[in-house]
Amino acid sequence: MPSNLNSVLSVAADEDSLVVAHENGIVEIWCNDTLLKSTQAHNGAVFCACKKGRWIFTGGWDKVVNVQELCGKDTQIDATAFGSISCDSVVTALLYWQGKLFIGQADRVIKVYYSTEQ
Repeated sequence: MPSNLNSVLSVAADEDSLVVAHENGIVEIWCNDTLLKSTQAHNGAVFCACKKGRWIFTGGWDKVVNVQELCGKDTQIDATAFGSISCDSVVTALLYWQGKLFIGQADRVIKVYYSTEQ
């Protein structure tokens, strides 16, 4: 467990893993009570996280949605940066639903991005 604890602002889970987002920009990936990866994913607080299959989406204070791809199986899972989406305001909510990524922003705007992969 990390020695410098920071507030948890968001969690996202599915049957395989748990994604934990912290106020200091750290995103952790857990599987079966084991910390698999901890990365400095954002500059500032990470307010939201969502997970869909092998994809992890996180967003926060830095006005960016980061996309990571999970690779591997069981305790050999690794997350690699896949890309990012710049936003006009702080990212406060994320939802992946029916092939679309919904991004809620502090300026009351909701952006929708369509996935080419189903």
